[in-house]
Amino acid sequence: YSLGMMLYELLTGQRAYALDTTRPSEIERIVCETTPPAPSRVAGWRGAFARDLDAIVLKALHKEPERRHASAAQLGDDLQRLLDGRPVLARPDSPGYRMTSFVRRHPAGVSITVLAALLLAGFAATMAWQAERLQQQRDVAQSEANLAKESTNFLLEVFSASDPRQRKSSEPTARDLLAAAAERLPSAMPGDPLVRARMMRVIGLAYAHLGDGERGIDLLRRSLALSEKHAGADSADAADARNRLGDILRQFGHLDEAESMLERAVAWRASNGPVDYALAESYNNLGLLQSNLGHLDAAEATLRRSIALHQQANGRDTIGTVYPRHNLAIVLRRQGRLKEARAMAEKALSIKRENHLASAAIGTTLGVLAQIERDMGQLDDALHDAEQSLAIRRKAYGQHSPMIDRELLTLASVRLARGEVEPARSLYREALAIADGEQVRGSLSAARIHLAWGRFLLATGQPAQARREIERAQKTAAQFLSPGSVALKVYNSALRDAIKAPG
Repeated sequence: YSLGMMLYELLTGQRAYALDTTRPSEIERIVCETTPPAPSRVAGWRGAFARDLDAIVLKALHKEPERRHASAAQLGDDLQRLLDGRPVLARPDSPGYRMTSFVRRHPAGVSITVLAALLLAGFAATMAWQAERLQQQRDVAQSEANLAKESTNFLLEVFSASDPRQRKSSEPTARDLLAAAAERLPSAMPGDPLVRARMMRVIGLAYAHLGDGERGIDLLRRSLALSEKHAGADSADAADARNRLGDILRQFGHLDEAESMLERAVAWRASNGPVDYALAESYNNLGLLQSNLGHLDAAEATLRRSIALHQQANGRDTIGTVYPRHNLAIVLRRQGRLKEARAMAEKALSIKRENHLASAAIGTTLGVLAQIERDMGQLDDALHDAEQSLAIRRKAYGQHSPMIDRELLTLASVRLARGEVEPARSLYREALAIADGEQVRGSLSAARIHLAWGRFLLATGQPAQARREIERAQKTAAQFLSPGSVALKVYNSALRDAIKAPG
């Protein structure tokens, strides 16, 4: 399935599923309940080769595991059959299909026979015009076929990592396949460097999503360099590369560089692309980054632009507007415009419920609403929404999942604001257990949790312990955030407060 996803993106230049969220439960719903369009429809390919490639890719991505290829080796065998011009196993056999495969293996003989028949029919003049058109189409088809063959040949080499005869264990991991692909990249696909750039993008994103930001960012930088060299700095391919690199830079705390990348990507799409979901979502991503940087006025304008573009493309209260609305509520709260922030969060929550979004997505916005209500002094409402948010997220992800850390901290802060110190302490300690777990330890999320715990200790009269916790949080955060970034200044400011505290 994972190799099918990589092949789909390599061939089409876009992901199989249009994911408009980073929330795991919503991603799961989209992947499990929708079917990706055929690669040929996305890429504009035609012909039997394209139909066979569609069948192979969509078989690899089938919802039912028993209807996919039984192994990476079987998928590789089907791709080899495609390259050899033989019938592929992913398509049902039929006389017509066998004939098509025969034609593909013997194009010269079949073409001569057809041409002779047409000439005998007396259409010499018409055939001269058609021959020129057919030659143009063959050139385009050959170019597309060469691109697809280079891609599939590269993946076939990667598939060799799944051969038990070449491995100590029988089942390769995702990292095994990524490592095999990355090792072959420098000399892979010599005929088309843009295909190599696209593959670098896919592998770089995969590394980043596995938590290896350093290697992911390196591959994404190399992908951008190839795109700029061979497609041009002012091209769709380069814009896509900047957008993806910028998003990963943001996720790993390189906010200043991410801003430049995302701004250039948005500018290109705004000038060259239609008003559609992708453009609106690009503005949402840029607005979220600007919020992280502390550029709140710019973030507000960008997020409002995203909402307007979603409405222009798909309707006033389209589901796409919930994400910029949610993020705008956070910005308005940070600006101190609490009534506006509450109204925006409630609108996002209403649209999510009307469209039956996954409960985890609803829980996230309830958490933001609880923070706003806490700041407004509406502590009963804040407690209700914070408890509901945590309960929803626990049910969706599990009692001790890393995906509930923000909800734990929100409810703890509400409890503390209500003077309920011990219940707040218990919630903070639960969050600390997550921060010190294998999945989160040493990350920005862990730094955020230790910062919150340090502030709690400071608020409850334990300055020495608070200083140790905040120093730990600041040291971790400094590994990810730029020295002059607004995000790191939050940690530095908290540390100064702890140092100045009496005792």
